[in-house]
Amino acid sequence: MHGIKIARSAPTISHLLFADDNIVFSRADVRESECVRTILRTYELASGQVINLDKSMLSVSQDVPYNCFHELTQLLRVKAVENFDKYLDIDSMIARFFWGGDVSRRGLHWTKWENLCKNKCDGGLGFRDFRAFNEALVAKNWWRLYMYPDSLLDGSSLVYRQDAIESLGLEKVADLVVNGSWNTELLDEVFSPLTVQKIMAIPLSIQSNLDVLYWHGTSNSIYECKSGYNYIRSLVTREEASSSSRPLLSASHWRWFWSSPTLPRCKDVAWRAVQNFLPVRGELARRGMHLDPCCALCESEIETCEHLFLKCPAVERVWFASDMAMRKENFSSMHALMAAVLEEDDDDFTAAVQRLIYVTWEARNSLVFNGRRLEVVDVLRRAATLMPWNDGVQVSGPATGSSCASWKRPEIGVIKLNFDASIKNGQLWYSGKRLKWGGFRGCCFIPRKCSFSFAW
Repeated sequence: MHGIKIARSAPTISHLLFADDNIVFSRADVRESECVRTILRTYELASGQVINLDKSMLSVSQDVPYNCFHELTQLLRVKAVENFDKYLDIDSMIARFFWGGDVSRRGLHWTKWENLCKNKCDGGLGFRDFRAFNEALVAKNWWRLYMYPDSLLDGSSLVYRQDAIESLGLEKVADLVVNGSWNTELLDEVFSPLTVQKIMAIPLSIQSNLDVLYWHGTSNSIYECKSGYNYIRSLVTREEASSSSRPLLSASHWRWFWSSPTLPRCKDVAWRAVQNFLPVRGELARRGMHLDPCCALCESEIETCEHLFLKCPAVERVWFASDMAMRKENFSSMHALMAAVLEEDDDDFTAAVQRLIYVTWEARNSLVFNGRRLEVVDVLRRAATLMPWNDGVQVSGPATGSSCASWKRPEIGVIKLNFDASIKNGQLWYSGKRLKWGGFRGCCFIPRKCSFSFAW
């Protein structure tokens, strides 16, 4: 069995041993692959342990043909990975911890790791894409070697070329210029017509200055890992956007969603509800679990995120008793509901909806796991405890105008309504309340962002 060498004079490496893993290096052919299989089988017989082929992987160099790669994976009965860094499975460990709270158990993953790596403005959670981050770090090393050729290598040996350019002996931009003008014949031979058009639009200096490398991702034109990582992720996002339909929630929507003044756990549950990532019974049954798919609260329809938060009669009572005058039956999905909420451009209103989604999910889990059904007043009281303490309006500077009048008890036979209001951006914001007076039920509806109006 042949191993690998990192340099001609370096020793041959046939394997690397880690705490629980072993990496074996060999040639990408059938003979040496059979040798690896024989070694593993001998180890199993001698130790009494069995190799977990489901967790074993095979990676080959880029010059190995695909049919050979496929043949070796069939021979060894292991999974194939494009790059060896995938073997470390860092992203898998983080995903397991996120979905199940334990890296040793896989749990139920509700979406791909790539979706979690999306920026929060694109509907993801902004997790680090380790492959893209590694490429950004490699690019940083290349940048330093190019800008400072004497730091590690001989500057004359450090040349970056593409195959088409290399065949023409081109190394610098100056090779594309003749007598102070672009060499149009050479440009047409090397680049596409669109690229040639863009190059020809670049004015040339009349001075003979040296070529300078600029990075467009930063204001100072110097490459940074962060800008490189963001650029790589933007390419992935752009490719996904071109192959999918337009999302209901735009980048602006998601920015408003995550900037709302409420607790992070409320935002997290609301995000999962909007993306249909909550373990509702209907989804669990669809994924093969043997359980009753009916809603735990009303027991009348299949429990989905749309049913639980938009159509369940038990939850309807909670929404009706809250401060939000909103008809949820007008929305067919959680995306549509959240888009309408965010279009209001009201951070407090968004936070209130997120809190209500959170306490609804909490009340559902209280019934499922503890057998305790919470009353509407308990759910709303719980939502009130999740409000941040800095919701009030803060006024700086000396007070002006008349002082606030103190509260007085209404006269006999007069109903006095107390409601909350706040001043935001020069506008007075109000909320709606339900009333119960003896055996009479009424409703006072005060539209937000407009003048007073009462309806009974």
